[in-house]
Amino acid sequence: MYAPEPDHALELAATRGWPPELLPIVRLAREHGGAYILFDSDADTTELLPAFDW
Repeated sequence: MYAPEPDHALELAATRGWPPELLPIVRLAREHGGAYILFDSDADTTELLPAFDW
């Protein structure tokens, strides 16, 4: 998924009904120079984001 710039991400989160867990992921991606996020259920986790047991 495309990771919009922080100001635009806030707008999208509010108007598009993003789940609350998505905005911190987008912010982290942008802070580390990423423009896209690839979600992979088999990838390692990071201490920079919460992990959930489903």
